[in-house]
Amino acid sequence: MINSLASMCGGTLASLHNKFKRRLGFTGCHTRELGVFAQTAAPFQTYLPRVYGLIEDPKREIYVLVMELLEAGDAGPMALMDTADDTSDWTQSDIEAAITGLAELHSVWYGREDELMAQPWLGPVMTSEDMIEMRGLWEALEVHGTEEFPSLLPRRVLQYYLSFVRSLEDWWPKMAAMPRTLIHNDCNPRNLCLRETPSGRKLCIYDWELATLGLPQHDLAEFLIF
Repeated sequence: MINSLASMCGGTLASLHNKFKRRLGFTGCHTRELGVFAQTAAPFQTYLPRVYGLIEDPKREIYVLVMELLEAGDAGPMALMDTADDTSDWTQSDIEAAITGLAELHSVWYGREDELMAQPWLGPVMTSEDMIEMRGLWEALEVHGTEEFPSLLPRRVLQYYLSFVRSLEDWWPKMAAMPRTLIHNDCNPRNLCLRETPSGRKLCIYDWELATLGLPQHDLAEFLIF
């Protein structure tokens, strides 16, 4: 589906996306989320929605996650759901509760990179070689965005972005050498909320289909930016 969208953009973006489509983050998302929710470590039981069943039948292409209905207010114990467009109700204590939950989740696979990479549900993980080989795609995505939405992505932003893409050899290997763990990789208030509990609000984070091996700082930065 995403490749079809890219093909409609035409030119370099269409051809490069088609070339690398099986190596991008959406590959294996149907099994990755099931793998994450099958985790038995305490933080995954605490900070993810309650799961009532997992169904995986590759022969019939059935991949089902049966989990609790997340509702806020009078309908349920959740708070601050779907606040990506308006985060004004988040207090300092709410932010700290979310960060605490993220830290505990990140701790589970921290220092166990080889073991995590061996998990069949994780899917492809970008290496320095991958990022450099696919440099043309990263450039084409931003150039297309600048051409289509010049008011959102002015030329000065494009040049700033391209400077990072064209210096991948300098910084990506350093980043890949830092301690990594299982990260959510789409960590923002669209995919997380807080659960009301007798001991206070606690993180509840869902939609793990883009999870990958990465820097825990990545999740933290994305959350704080929002």
